[in-house]
Amino acid sequence: MHCVVPYEGSWTWFEAKIVRTRDPSEEVNLNERELQNSIKTDLSTGTTLVCKTVKNPYASPEGQSGLRSSDPHITYEQGDSWTIVRNCRANDEYLTHTVVWDRTYVFDKAGEIDRLNREGKGQGAGFVRALGRDDRVAVISRARFNGWENVAQMTD
Repeated sequence: MHCVVPYEGSWTWFEAKIVRTRDPSEEVNLNERELQNSIKTDLSTGTTLVCKTVKNPYASPEGQSGLRSSDPHITYEQGDSWTIVRNCRANDEYLTHTVVWDRTYVFDKAGEIDRLNREGKGQGAGFVRALGRDDRVAVISRARFNGWENVAQMTD
């Protein structure tokens, strides 16, 4: 199935979060599996027992330098995510998406929604610049409504 306007109105998407452990010295007390499970728990429940997430500067009400994202996927929750890619609406086929971000990306308010609707790709502005030495990147598949699903075969 092919979408007429490929990604407009899509409420299944993939997002990225930057995850930092609250106290790096605590990491030595957990093996990698325990640490990953603790991080998953914090991310899914909104707690900050083991980790915290980095805020997307363009998702907050005041924005970055007065610029605020219009992407509803990153602004309707905690403001700590970046849209990687939306899924094509009403499509049950697996698709391969390639999204590359680098530290030189500048936020493009004017072209943001057009790019999301046309290409499905989020901007990633500020993401690479916000990464710290021991940070982890969480890739989360999201579906906004009950009964909807978003399944990934793999991420690289």
